[in-house]
Amino acid sequence: MPLLNFGGFISEDKKAKKGFEPTAVVIVIVKTGSEDYYKYDVGIAAQNISLVAFENNLGCCMMGAIDKEGLQKALNVPDNYFVDLAITLGYPAEQPVAEETDKEPEYHRDEKGILHIPKRKLKDILHRNKF
Repeated sequence: MPLLNFGGFISEDKKAKKGFEPTAVVIVIVKTGSEDYYKYDVGIAAQNISLVAFENNLGCCMMGAIDKEGLQKALNVPDNYFVDLAITLGYPAEQPVAEETDKEPEYHRDEKGILHIPKRKLKDILHRNKF
């Protein structure tokens, strides 16, 4: 899948390891000239795909680091549409560990090869009634 970049946070080559490629890829295509609120529709659709995947024990990843022009060409997408997002789906090969952080999140593997995915604390990103 040369038009998609994988694991940009955790690998230097940004390619899926042989045998660990996603089972399916959903390419989200939008009509050119759509009002700015199309982004909300794309977000809602992507979230629903992710929730159904999770419910069916599938992993998924919403990807913006894709060769949009290359996909446009490879899929023969008409000029009045554009590639906006890719969503990969597949069976998870590992169980990453989510952990809270106060710093800029940076994925990493520990000495045992376990993937750690830092997340900001909820109290730092959720605001109620004021910022």
